[in-house]
Amino acid sequence: MICLFWLAMCGKLSCPQTQQMVSIANAYSKKGIKMKDKYVEGKVKSSIDEKISEVVRKAKDAELGGMPMLTAIQNEAGDIYRVITVDGLGAYLALVQGIAKLGLTDLHADNLNPGKYDSLFVFKQ
Repeated sequence: MICLFWLAMCGKLSCPQTQQMVSIANAYSKKGIKMKDKYVEGKVKSSIDEKISEVVRKAKDAELGGMPMLTAIQNEAGDIYRVITVDGLGAYLALVQGIAKLGLTDLHADNLNPGKYDSLFVFKQ
């Protein structure tokens, strides 16, 4: 279902049902659903922070509403320096898949009860 929805949002799939989903998604986006992207004060940004910011911008386009999901990112020193909150599974998946493609590892990928953060990305050691 998510794959069909994603194809519809990208304009690669067209049928009445998917168009209805796109209309609903557009209505949600007009309600002002916005991700929160915070840097932790006093922590050094990662050397690939600009690439992460590109992923964040793309994930924002997939945000349609839903439960808030938190993603934390550590810098090379092992400190959490950035926390991103998105609303909904679509944006969360876009975010975590994009960050993983940059070579970071999600310590919570196989954890169904991760605690404070749904994903915690670290540099491979």
